[in-house]
Amino acid sequence: MNKEIRNWSGSVRFRPQALLAPASVDELRQLVRGHARGGARIRAMGARHSFTPVIETPDTLLDLGALDSLESVAEDGSVWAGAGIGLRKLGEALLRQGRAQENLGDINAQSLAGAVSTGTHGTGLGFGSVSTQATGFELLDAQGNLATIDEQSAPDLFHAAGVSLGALGLLTRIRLRTVPAYRLRVKQFVESLDDALGGIVRRNREHRHFEFFWFPYTNQALSKIIDETADPPNVSRLKDWFGDVLVENLAFEAFHRVSWMGLAGAPAINRLLIALARGAAAKEKVDWSARAFATSRLSKFQESEWGLPLEAAAEFFSRLQKLFEKQAFPATFPIEVRTAKADSFWLSPSYQRDTMFVAAHMYHLLPHEGYFTAFRQLCLDFGGRPHWGKLHGLRPDDFGSLYPRWSDFQKLRRERDPDGLFNVPSVFG
Repeated sequence: MNKEIRNWSGSVRFRPQALLAPASVDELRQLVRGHARGGARIRAMGARHSFTPVIETPDTLLDLGALDSLESVAEDGSVWAGAGIGLRKLGEALLRQGRAQENLGDINAQSLAGAVSTGTHGTGLGFGSVSTQATGFELLDAQGNLATIDEQSAPDLFHAAGVSLGALGLLTRIRLRTVPAYRLRVKQFVESLDDALGGIVRRNREHRHFEFFWFPYTNQALSKIIDETADPPNVSRLKDWFGDVLVENLAFEAFHRVSWMGLAGAPAINRLLIALARGAAAKEKVDWSARAFATSRLSKFQESEWGLPLEAAAEFFSRLQKLFEKQAFPATFPIEVRTAKADSFWLSPSYQRDTMFVAAHMYHLLPHEGYFTAFRQLCLDFGGRPHWGKLHGLRPDDFGSLYPRWSDFQKLRRERDPDGLFNVPSVFG
């Protein structure tokens, strides 16, 4: 019996006909050429952290984890990294060379190619997604031909491949722009939603990074400000793991279990979570950037995230609060709010607009469909575009009106892969 493949949250489960792990790019090329002749479809997986079925296939699934090399940093600060390298491993390897990525999200479990292909992002209006750090791609097409592209040599293909879900070919290496290694100070504090929302643009101008987490059924938010600092790291690995990772995650899990068992409703749970957040906010952390960005989340959940025009923030949250007043969703995870600078990648949620990303979460044992459906409709009312790695409930016919370059991407996809070797049925049909 074929091995069942599951993603991190359990929202995706399938059995491919074959699971292959090429040890080199040459071996990968031979696999692609063989499948092109045989007619079977190919998908590649990274760390299986996407909530959507972007890797799902009944045919051949490729594990590219062996493509995890990292070259020495060039004189211009760029570095070629294997597509299968994990973000955590990449961050530590760059630090040993005195370099760092300019921005990251708060999860570092993903592979580099997975993060780029789905438009994974951090926060801060001075920064785009991880894709915007890429200055070149090594791309394997459906005929098994390998090409190196950048914005100068192939501008259309570059801007399409930057967020492509692997539909234009397999990324084998990615050239990243890096910066000198730096340290960050992380400050957290609980404040009113009005203050957090009102400061979303101002704080992004005054600080390197800003984000906040709103607790539904309350007017409270946990805000986080991150700035560069010359101060030395103050993190004890053991103490940090025991206090911030183990204890806080266990408490978080316990609160969700109480809700799942029906012992308390979401409003009461969220008030308890605010108290937990106040305790977490009492600690300031200084660490090297890749470590400071990352947080450990041991409590499993499902997630839906949308990129909205930044100027819609106030009106969107007004309607979101009314939605919670009208419908009693068992939402015991806070709503996460981040920002990103406009970029030029055709399928990026931030394509040509500064973006507010809003993410809804649901404990994995609780039903999420009704909550995420209502959340999706509200986001669509404001011109929202889905994060490709998060649950969105859209069908292939829905995307054309959301992405201005959708038809151009489809045309390029058909030219490069006329037989649909790398097709993603849930997105392209």
